[in-house]
Amino acid sequence: MKNHTIRDVAREAGVSVSTASRVLNNRPDVAKETRERVQAAMERLVYVANPSARRLAGAKAHAVGLLLPGYGSGYTMETMRGVAQVLREASYDLIAYFAEWDRSGQERAAVASLGRGAVDGLVIAIPHSSDEELLELARHGPPLVLVDHHSVADQVPAVACTNTAGALEGTRYLFSLGHRRIGLITGELHIPAGADRLAGYRQAYHDAGLQVDEELIYRGSFRRAAGYEGTLALMALPKPPTAIFASSDAAAFSAMDALHVLNLRIPQDVSLLGFDDIPAAAESHPPLTTIHQPFLKIGRAAAEMLLRVIEGKPMDGLYQELPTRLMVRGTCARADLAT
Repeated sequence: MKNHTIRDVAREAGVSVSTASRVLNNRPDVAKETRERVQAAMERLVYVANPSARRLAGAKAHAVGLLLPGYGSGYTMETMRGVAQVLREASYDLIAYFAEWDRSGQERAAVASLGRGAVDGLVIAIPHSSDEELLELARHGPPLVLVDHHSVADQVPAVACTNTAGALEGTRYLFSLGHRRIGLITGELHIPAGADRLAGYRQAYHDAGLQVDEELIYRGSFRRAAGYEGTLALMALPKPPTAIFASSDAAAFSAMDALHVLNLRIPQDVSLLGFDDIPAAAESHPPLTTIHQPFLKIGRAAAEMLLRVIEGKPMDGLYQELPTRLMVRGTCARADLAT
């Protein structure tokens, strides 16, 4: 007996592959008459909805894998939502896997499993992975699109935001308020986004003709703990900063906690700027001034790019960068406001 594919069913029923796939997955957005026609075609062809049979027959799995950081954040959820929107519109299933790209090997095992025909392609949004690992995956695994990892974008499709320009705009904004001693809590500097945001901070000082005070740069991470520890270290300096720029909103939230412990008011005593604009940023007290990166659009762009690769369609380029923008709220004030 021939293993019929979803494409055979679509041809038999006189509908598109995406319509036949929606019927197979019991999606509600199919007209009753069309659904019945597809189901009848399945019966005539003795179609069995078996992913292994479909793969043996050379058909697509009509599924995409998404690897995300294991720690929860607005970044994670919004990016996944963007990917899911595009896949739903194209009648692809989404398999999400949360992991840390570390030495445990768990995430590599997941990629190996997904690459054995379970998915047609992967969106990797774990920026800790090394260039060598990514290139190895690109050579031997399913099609890839990377999120926030542009260092191999000349060889592997990637989507990111304008991290350097965002940090440049944020630092310039603090300059416009009269701040000159601006503490920076960096992200992980081996990650492209962390290095790029530090570069934007340095560029702002250079453009203003000012010297960067290296003791104002706290080498931290994008996680909450770094914001608390970094703020305590910066405010303990003999000449502390009048503003703190955290490289993520998560770090900015814990910087708030540290400033409260030190009995310092935000923004009257210390201004605070974040980066990301996760949903919770507008709901903090005071609302966090931050650099917005369009996570939803990034997720959509990554999924759209991957589908073009899977379906053999041309692309304008391997790298797409989406703009950031400053979101002015309530945590920044003029440097001379302190009383």
